[in-house]
Amino acid sequence: MVKNNKKLIIKAKSSQALNRLNESVENGSDEKYIFEGVFTACSTADHKVVNRNNRIYMESEVLRHLQYLRENIQRDGMILGELDHPQDRFDTRLSEAACGCTDLWYDFEKHCVMGKMKLLDTPNGLIARKISENYPIYVSSRACGSVNPKSLEVSIDTIFCYDIVCTSGFEEARLNRVNESKLDEPTCRYINESLEVQKKEQETTEKKYGILCEGVTVCE
Repeated sequence: MVKNNKKLIIKAKSSQALNRLNESVENGSDEKYIFEGVFTACSTADHKVVNRNNRIYMESEVLRHLQYLRENIQRDGMILGELDHPQDRFDTRLSEAACGCTDLWYDFEKHCVMGKMKLLDTPNGLIARKISENYPIYVSSRACGSVNPKSLEVSIDTIFCYDIVCTSGFEEARLNRVNESKLDEPTCRYINESLEVQKKEQETTEKKYGILCEGVTVCE
């Protein structure tokens, strides 16, 4: 149970340390493609963060979703994501998989969801690996929810996964390579925290519903 106490850690159904799911050191040639960093920058009553998509993710709202994400990681070893957000679906396709989120935890001092991401040895994963050698990579959540047009606060129904993108809605969501030695209704919207898809999503929504929807695509 989560309380407004910075010293409280999120409990999950795991026998491992509560602020990490994977405590072992990554070994082998793939360890250079393991990254970690901020996944979501959250807001509190006295700490507001408006991201580049003009959205606010409240800490209390985001924390509701961490337990099932952590349980998914514990069950399957990772949560698969893709290279760029798909614009017409929530599910991740195996043929498109490029990355895997292997760990999630919350930093109450930074007010951020932190995570660890592995770039996979798949066709799209190899593209991401090559890019990461010379260019920064960012992580972006793929979720279903709604955005309050007045408060800008996001209400999340489900977080499906985290994708690798060129430009995340959160400037802070730039991933850092882990040291190798340590190794359908208008109320339900498709929330992609990636700037490069926002314009197209907004045009699609405006054309279909005749309203301005701040860069989110209504679920079919």
